[in-house]
Amino acid sequence: MDFENHILEFFQLNDYTNWSVLAILQYLSDKVDFTSESVKEIGDILKKQLEVLSNSKNVFQVVKNKAIKLRNSLQDTLIRRAEVLKFLENQDLKLAEDRYKVNVELSVVTDKTAMARKSSENSRKKIESEDKGNESVKMICVKSILEDSITASSDAKVLTDFLFKNFPRTMIMDLRPKSKFSLSLDSDLQKKVLHKTFDHIDNNYITNEVHKYLTTFFNEDHSARGWDDAINNAIISDNDSEMIANTKKLMKETLPKFLKAFLLAALNPLRDITTLEKLHLNQFVHPIIDSALWIFAKVNYIYGEILLKGLKTKIRADGVGFLNDVINYPMVCGEGARPGASQQKNVDDDVKNTRSMTELYNHIVISEADARRQLFTDLRTYGITVFKTEVSLTMMDFRSIYRLFEVDHFGLPRDWVDMPNFVWLYEAVIKWALCVNETCNGLVEHRKKRRVGQYSEAACAKKLSRLRD
Repeated sequence: MDFENHILEFFQLNDYTNWSVLAILQYLSDKVDFTSESVKEIGDILKKQLEVLSNSKNVFQVVKNKAIKLRNSLQDTLIRRAEVLKFLENQDLKLAEDRYKVNVELSVVTDKTAMARKSSENSRKKIESEDKGNESVKMICVKSILEDSITASSDAKVLTDFLFKNFPRTMIMDLRPKSKFSLSLDSDLQKKVLHKTFDHIDNNYITNEVHKYLTTFFNEDHSARGWDDAINNAIISDNDSEMIANTKKLMKETLPKFLKAFLLAALNPLRDITTLEKLHLNQFVHPIIDSALWIFAKVNYIYGEILLKGLKTKIRADGVGFLNDVINYPMVCGEGARPGASQQKNVDDDVKNTRSMTELYNHIVISEADARRQLFTDLRTYGITVFKTEVSLTMMDFRSIYRLFEVDHFGLPRDWVDMPNFVWLYEAVIKWALCVNETCNGLVEHRKKRRVGQYSEAACAKKLSRLRD
């Protein structure tokens, strides 16, 4: 890489008062792709250039003094200064394709019987129950947020490589259906990755029993007053399964708010959403999220411009869900605007909430590491974004990079004619809340594992420095 010429250009183009190691690295990043692995080479070239300036007879003494000061502190700055280390960490993330190119562990399994005899629990879990045409099954390693290798499907690795190659400066892999990244993906690859993530969710969380109950209930032909009687008569009995009982409980807590609004006829606030301001959030959206998270995940959800303390950056969210355990980690965050807000406000809220989800993720990782607990690699954080009457329910994990998924979405029913649409509303929030529940239970169970040793704690502390800064 032509670092020398670009460093020389920097000194020629910039006043000496603006010289700094960080400024030089930022200038280089605009000219050439590099990672933290190139720091030694950059440092050697920079030291050489600074020595030339320090000894030159053709520059003013103040310029020489600045060059001498930079040269003398160069080594310490490159390995210790927080802002420089943070920049290099971000540079690595932006150009992570190079970083991970040689860090892939590939194991080809050609004999299922032989593989089953191996002691590795992770390897056994990855064997497919049925092979097609005795094709080889590939076990690939990607990186956790602490840069440790974790197993993943070959499709996940291909997906990550595609992102790093075509979107090298992207910090979050947006796998929601309408994102620019998703629209650029090969359909077969996208299908495989989404199947890997959502088959368990789609096949197990909304059972046929629940779907049938909701469909039957909301397709009944009731009068306005008849719907009120119907929800009052939805008695929870001992014969109900846990899922049906919880579904009825959720409906009884949240459906009456909509029925009351519908009964207002012309004064129904949901008919003219531009008059609602944030009423639709506080009266219709937040209560559903609150009830669903508590009933299905035992997560405490509070709303109303909540300031999250203790995080790296100050975050205010319209709603926050806290893990109801020994440590009340914030695991859910939500953003919404008045229905009449602009499309740009929707984009801004989406960006803000996505960043908040990464902060929540980092906060849990750091807090668990500080308690010397092992990294929970299946950790996910969750989000809600609301624009007009459309609600999107999302989740985020980390596989070499933060990955954002949409679990489901729904529109708020606005009048009696929309009663059948409550099926999709309740199925969406139940499915999403059960995802939250799975993560909460997994984290609580994972915290029972043995604490890490002193060596592992020391190694982990170095890796966590970029998340703390």
